Amino acid sequence: MQVEPRFTMDSVLMAELTVELENPASTFSAGFAVRLHARGDLATADYARFWIEAVNGLSQLRVFGFTAHEPESEIGAILQAESVKGNRFRIGFKFGHGDPPATILRGAGTAPGSPVPPTRTIRT
Repeated sequence: MQVEPRFTMDSVLMAELTVELENPASTFSAGFAVRLHARGDLATADYARFWIEAVNGLSQLRVFGFTAHEPESEIGAILQAESVKGNRFRIGFKFGHGDPPATILRGAGTAPGSPVPPTRTIRT
C-alpha cells in the first residue's frame, strides 16, 4: 500500500475545502455526498465543526463517515450531537458505539441479508 498523504487540518485547508465544495454544489443541484476520511479521522474539534458548517451552508451537500472517537470525547460529542438531528450529516461510531458496522437492505428487490452495493465515486 502506498503512503497516504497527510494534511494539516487548519484554516488554510478548510478555506481550500470550502472552494472545492462550491464546484459540485453548482454542478449537482440535486445534491452530492462526501465520505469523510476513509483512512484517518477528524483530528480537531474545529475541523469537525467545519464540516457541520459546510453542510448547513450548502443545501446540496451530504456528509457521512465513521469515527474512532469515543462518543463522550470532545470531537465525538460534536459529531454525535449533529448526527442525531437526522439531517444531511451522519457520522457513525466504530467499535460498538452508535450505528451497526454494516447496513443490510431488506426488500426492495434484494435478497434478505444482501449487503449494500458499493457506491459510485465521483472525482471532482
